[in-house]
Amino acid sequence: MTVSHGEIHIDWQLPEDFRVRTERLDLVPSSPELVNTGWQDRPQLSQILGAQVPDHWPPELVLDDGAPQGAGWWNWYFVKRYADEAVLIGVGGLKG
Repeated sequence: MTVSHGEIHIDWQLPEDFRVRTERLDLVPSSPELVNTGWQDRPQLSQILGAQVPDHWPPELVLDDGAPQGAGWWNWYFVKRYADEAVLIGVGGLKG
């Protein structure tokens, strides 16, 4: 933990392959590698997530040009698992 100018910054990392798994859904926490895809490199994002990325990715509502490389976001990617494939269906998080 770091304190500067009255602000507290906590540095922590989840294990590299950490996912919250339910019966049909994976919640994948963002990582520096995911952030650096710029959300525009669908093939790389697909490889990292192990899921298909729709052609219409990213959703308009989460584009934030004021947060370079995702700074200030704690993103989680939502991956829907089907019997024969996994598909990225969304992203959500908290604004820092």
